[in-house]
Amino acid sequence: MTHLTPQQRALAEAMSEVSEAAYCAGWMEGTEYDVWRLLHHGGPWGMASAEQLVPLLAAVRTALERAGCWITWESDAPDERPITLDEWRRLYQTWALRKQAYDHPHERVERES
Repeated sequence: MTHLTPQQRALAEAMSEVSEAAYCAGWMEGTEYDVWRLLHHGGPWGMASAEQLVPLLAAVRTALERAGCWITWESDAPDERPITLDEWRRLYQTWALRKQAYDHPHERVERES
């Protein structure tokens, strides 16, 4: 079992609140990716949009700044785990490229710098 610091636990709970608002589920598979996307790019997720989630996303942003990491929960893991922001950004970049290629198979995929 992963033991999170109080700051990391606050971040995990804030992220879970966004998932709850979007899908009525505490942590949907991929929550870490879509919450990050909402924070940085906006758009819809489930039954909500970034505009509707402003207070919850503000809580995530504050918790992120305090924790200094991101939280992931892989489908085969028993619970959440913190990862460095550098590691997270690499994972997110890979996910975003795959998602773009899947959502738009005939468009050229550009890497973000």
